[in-house]
Amino acid sequence: MFRKILAGFGALAIAAGIIAVVAGPSAAHHNTIGASIVCSTDNEAVFKITWTIENSESSRSETIIESSDTSLVPVGTTIAAGGTLVVTEYMTDAVEKKLELTARWSNGYEKKNYLTIKPQYDFPEACAPTEIIPTTPAVELSRCIDFAPTDGTYAIPTTAGVVYQVSLDGGAFADAAAGEVTPTTGSTLSIRAILDSSYDATRYVLGGTTTWGPYVFSAADCDDPEPVTPAFVNEECTGVTDGDRTQASYEITAASGVTYQVLEGSTWTSIGAGIHDVNPTSADITVQLRAVMTSTGAVLDSWEHTFTRAGDCIIVVTPVAPTFTDEECTGVTPGERSQARYTVTAASGVTYQVLEGGIWTDVAAGVHNVNPTSTDITVTLRALKTVTGAVLEQWEHTFSSAGDCAIEVAPVDPTITQVLCDESTPGAQTEGGYTIPATANVTYLVQIGEGVATGVAAGFHAVAPGTTFTVIAVADGAGYVLPGDADRIVLGEYTMADPDCLTDISVPGETVTWSDLCDDINGGVLDQGFTVEAAEHVTYTVSFDGATATPIEPGVYSAEPGSHVQITAHADEGYRLIGTSTWEHAFQTDGFCPPTLGVVTPTVSFAQLDCSGGGSYTLGNEEGEPDAILWTVNGGTPFTSGGTFTVSSAGTVTITATPAVGAGFAGDRELPYTWSYTFATPSTCGDLPTLALTGAVAAGSLGLAATLLLAGAVLLAARRRAQAQS
Repeated sequence: MFRKILAGFGALAIAAGIIAVVAGPSAAHHNTIGASIVCSTDNEAVFKITWTIENSESSRSETIIESSDTSLVPVGTTIAAGGTLVVTEYMTDAVEKKLELTARWSNGYEKKNYLTIKPQYDFPEACAPTEIIPTTPAVELSRCIDFAPTDGTYAIPTTAGVVYQVSLDGGAFADAAAGEVTPTTGSTLSIRAILDSSYDATRYVLGGTTTWGPYVFSAADCDDPEPVTPAFVNEECTGVTDGDRTQASYEITAASGVTYQVLEGSTWTSIGAGIHDVNPTSADITVQLRAVMTSTGAVLDSWEHTFTRAGDCIIVVTPVAPTFTDEECTGVTPGERSQARYTVTAASGVTYQVLEGGIWTDVAAGVHNVNPTSTDITVTLRALKTVTGAVLEQWEHTFSSAGDCAIEVAPVDPTITQVLCDESTPGAQTEGGYTIPATANVTYLVQIGEGVATGVAAGFHAVAPGTTFTVIAVADGAGYVLPGDADRIVLGEYTMADPDCLTDISVPGETVTWSDLCDDINGGVLDQGFTVEAAEHVTYTVSFDGATATPIEPGVYSAEPGSHVQITAHADEGYRLIGTSTWEHAFQTDGFCPPTLGVVTPTVSFAQLDCSGGGSYTLGNEEGEPDAILWTVNGGTPFTSGGTFTVSSAGTVTITATPAVGAGFAGDRELPYTWSYTFATPSTCGDLPTLALTGAVAAGSLGLAATLLLAGAVLLAARRRAQAQS
């Protein structure tokens, strides 16, 4: 049975094996069709057929316009001048096939040619089976990692046409799924590959290695890691200063595969490599350490050490450091400051001295005043061991003037009251402004816009909506300063709000309606007039034929034939109209009421393009009234005939509909009615020919009449139908 496996474009290649080459007849303006048939080595099929289509014209390109096998050579395929198209297909059986092509050259000449391949003449007599090489399974036996044995694993690969089977501990072979497996420790594994039963054994054969094993999955024999003994360092007195001692510690040295632990309470806790301090300040401390194998937790070694306190390490004579008190501003009165001084506290066995003009002089315990009035003063003191005169400690302090001791005053931000909408009165705004606080020794200035800043008193000050103003603080007189010694501080730049307090209102859609009827029986106009409905917070004016508008109350009013009326709505104070607020209408005269076609409802439907082209749109009306609608397509000439029109290529179609003379559309929708639709080429189809848009043409005898119909359609009424607008 014939089965086509693959057809497509490709480069011409001559495969190893028996080759049959066939060629068709030749003539001027023709295709030379050839076929090369070999045994397949890269596909499930037995035969690989390489077709060649050669353009005989060296100066003209050709295009295929008919093909007996469009999946092999699609219609529309172009072959360059003197060029050759190469396509390939595969067959499982040797069967007769005819490839027939019709081509058109760039000069318009057309020619049909064909080639037939036959089993008895063109196909190789026999083809060797295809060899499949199985992928080797990955086997990982147990090995040592961090001194511990790992689990062994094996991984079954995936090879097309191959089934892998495993045997555990000498048992029967069974099919194995692809993936990694961890067998039981101590088990024995054998693996083999066989041909997949879905592959024809006469056409496929396994090559390479097809059996592996046996493998024994025993745990690897791993050595224990070697821990390093910790180093313990005890605390000792340094003898340099009172209480000075070395740091007690122990040091852990890292070792591969070893985790160190310390006993904390009754719990062994892991501890990192490095130096770890121990502080036996009031009692001895015993540290217990052990080394365990990281992989198994087995204890490798353990150690214990007791750290003993070195004693007080105190030198008997201890001086007391003097205290230094700098000059500071009191903050009570400008210029007032405290007394700078240092205090010496007596200590047994200690003598204190002060450095005066390069000479050390004894100084008694107590308070000693210092006066840094115009320059800084540095005082140097030292403590001596009275018996030996050894210097125990020395201190130095520089006393600085506190400055002019001006008192810092902090301004307070003003309170801003923004303008808001007065909810009790539509459109009204509340009063806005700023309130200046009363702050001792601070003056406040206000600058309006780009004007000059002037002083303002404490209290509320009104500001007009939308005004921008700046509030500034300055200190009063000498002896007072602002934070940061600033001369002035800008407390803020503000803009007074100017909210829109008008209340938006809208009038209902049917506030103004028009009555403009034709008499179908006698001809001419019937009732002509308009109705104005009342609406809250709204008044109306009316203008006839462009005259000055005058107030009008809600009610029903008549109109003269041919008159033009405009109604305008006006919002009361505090309100604002949104939406429609003006309505106008031109009333008909007797001459504009011919016999009518009635009220019609236009209908438009679309059918999207499919793989066969099949797009269309249909024009009509629900009432079935012929010639009642003027149609345009993509801005073309108006026409009245409806129907279905085909569309064969992608693009956007825009359709408009307007009532023809004597007809009308129901409702108050704006004319003309418009539809827009985009025809898209289906993404899942092959290359389609491009066809012209059809159907968007005028009816046979429209001409100037169609244009006049379009211009007048909006003005004419249909069969006693009120032309209502709102």
